[in-house]
Amino acid sequence: MKEVMLQMIKKDAFVIGIVAVSLSVALVAQTIQHDRALKRLTEKYTDLMIESQPDIQEFPNRKLGRFELTWYSPKELGKPANKLRTSTGTMPKEGRTIAVDPSIIPYGSIVYIQGYGYFIAEDCGGAIKQNRIDIYTNSHEDAIQQGKKVAQVWVLGKI
Repeated sequence: MKEVMLQMIKKDAFVIGIVAVSLSVALVAQTIQHDRALKRLTEKYTDLMIESQPDIQEFPNRKLGRFELTWYSPKELGKPANKLRTSTGTMPKEGRTIAVDPSIIPYGSIVYIQGYGYFIAEDCGGAIKQNRIDIYTNSHEDAIQQGKKVAQVWVLGKI
């Protein structure tokens, strides 16, 4: 009788183990799907925020001052555009993505660069320190042509 009970307990423990593993796998799969959906939603939301172009006059106390601007493209990073990821895990997008020093401009900040428009601080780079911003562009030629510029910068908020 004791042996039969012991075998039943072992079978139950084995079944419980399989159920626990199955639930764990399902939870991981659901989490991955959720993360992907959240990233897509965040990218769509940030695009809408940029398109709405908030009035910088509403943010006079958020002016950071003059920043040196440079441009970067997939060629500078040595990867095809469809394989790139920013430091925050998004795919870089021309007209949205900038690389910043996150100790100066936190990731996820909505940034207005006078003369260039609205961007999201999504990336950083080894040479991007203090008052430097690197603007993402799809075109290597455009990155070279832009060279170095200086512009006033505001942080308008965070996504």
